[in-house]
Amino acid sequence: MKYKNYVFDLYGTLVDIHTDESRPALWRALAGLYAACGADYTPAALRAAFLREEKKARRALGKKLNTPWPEIRLEKIFAQLLASPPRSHGVSSPVSPSSGTEEILQSGWAALIANCFRVLSREKMRLYPGTKAALSGLREAGCGVYLLSNAQAVFTRPEIEVLGLEAFFDGVFLSSDLMRMKPDPVFMDMLIQKYGLDKRDTVMVGNDFFSDAGVALASGMDCVILNTNRRSRRELSALTDEALRKYPGAARDSLVSVPSAAFLP
Repeated sequence: MKYKNYVFDLYGTLVDIHTDESRPALWRALAGLYAACGADYTPAALRAAFLREEKKARRALGKKLNTPWPEIRLEKIFAQLLASPPRSHGVSSPVSPSSGTEEILQSGWAALIANCFRVLSREKMRLYPGTKAALSGLREAGCGVYLLSNAQAVFTRPEIEVLGLEAFFDGVFLSSDLMRMKPDPVFMDMLIQKYGLDKRDTVMVGNDFFSDAGVALASGMDCVILNTNRRSRRELSALTDEALRKYPGAARDSLVSVPSAAFLP
């Protein structure tokens, strides 16, 4: 076997998922939940406030860490929105605008809202065919299997459990836990260093040329792109050339594209 360790992306690689965070029904439901806790938002105002605070938090964290790819915790944004609504009213709820951001976070309310946000925005979530068999095959062959995902731990860990994937990984690195996103090579290096992996024996397996191929090539590693997006050969060739131009130190054979689940020897 060519590699001893496999670092997987999650969404679009192992999990076929589609979300729509712009759905009016999503923001109507969330506004109703905020109102039940004393925070008065219209659906449109809640969405605008969420997007504004998310952008502001990412900008501040990126400046603090000196990275263009910062990752925040969305549950903190949801807590901030409850703590500072445009208008409020008295309620008997255990949490309310008067609770303050930290108390709201500690109560678990913000995590619950984050999961409601995810479930209400999620239109599809299922494993790609052969996912569990492929991961089992790698583990049975003695390979290390890891997860490196641009994802919010607050709802991604429950999704991993719902899909029955938690037992397949030797390590799980989610961007919201580490405050960095792919293609930041520091994110990959954190995983490599924690588990003492040799980059020469390790491959990134993903579906995205920007984040997955980018983090691998920036880290001096090989990458396999699974064509779950059903791109044409011409598209794959053009995207491969573009990625290699961004990382001129990478060898051409360090980045290959294959059909889904074809990464096993």
